Amino acid sequence: MIKNQFVAEWTKAKLVTEPGESFSYNNGGYALLGLIIEVVSGESYGMYMKSALFEPLQMTGTITAEHGDVSLQGYSAMFGFNVPRSEVTSTIDTSAGSMISTASDVSKFLQFQLTGLDAKGRELLSPGSLSTLHTPLNPIRSEAQGFMVEHYGDVATFGHNGDLLSFAAKTVVIPQSNRTITLLMNKNHLGVTTLGLNSLMADLVHLLEKTDAPSVPWVKWAVKFYPIIMLLDFLSNAWGIRKIKSISSGELHKLNKSLLTSSTIATLLFGLPVILSFFMNRGVDYKMIWGMAPDLLIFVLASATLYLVKSIIVVKKRFFA
Repeated sequence: MIKNQFVAEWTKAKLVTEPGESFSYNNGGYALLGLIIEVVSGESYGMYMKSALFEPLQMTGTITAEHGDVSLQGYSAMFGFNVPRSEVTSTIDTSAGSMISTASDVSKFLQFQLTGLDAKGRELLSPGSLSTLHTPLNPIRSEAQGFMVEHYGDVATFGHNGDLLSFAAKTVVIPQSNRTITLLMNKNHLGVTTLGLNSLMADLVHLLEKTDAPSVPWVKWAVKFYPIIMLLDFLSNAWGIRKIKSISSGELHKLNKSLLTSSTIATLLFGLPVILSFFMNRGVDYKMIWGMAPDLLIFVLASATLYLVKSIIVVKKRFFA
């Protein structure tokens, strides 16, 4: 019944662009594909995946959440501290991420992407089908069918990453050397884990393939000291309010400069979801940021409020003093 409601909601969606013209990542697309598999196969998504993929590849540690929501214990980062956080998988979007697996099983799936063969050497996917899966639909984009094409130096790879509230994953397949890398973590944070996993993956590819593009050193420092950076910025803003209060209404050039700076930064901070949506090619709202990076949202809203207070003080001095 819930799945029928999900499909009914999708029928209300309007076409934004013509198919193939642009890309916007959406978990709902994968959820819808899972429902299509159920209709075509006549089986539940979990049962079909078990018989068509898990058993042939001997992925014995992989299950889906089709028999009910499964609660798992993971962690989130909150200003540098690990905070226990429950992860509840959903039966609605099982094909979009509600699958429980192991590094070993994910590696088997990635090796399958190189050969198309199951554990007994039987062909499940032809080389042509594999090529279709791994080749971007739009030549100037990096998104293929369920995989993202990435380059580490001159090494071409494809893979996929995933984020839940308290779990994260990143995978890479390196066709030129028939290597695969699987990174799974029972902790997540939109900024820290994403930067950290990407940096670690770049280091591993560099180590294995001798590429000329290791990870960027500043990332490691940013991951370690971002809470201190947040605190210093917050204290700087608070001190800035005191300085603005000491500016006389006659010093118009200082007031104008302060107003422009404070109002611009406040607007950018309050508009963070729009900015992230643009760079991530997917819809982002405050609820998602709270789920993936609660401390970042607290910091952004607090800083934006301070900049707004600065702007209000300047306006009062500039026009009403």
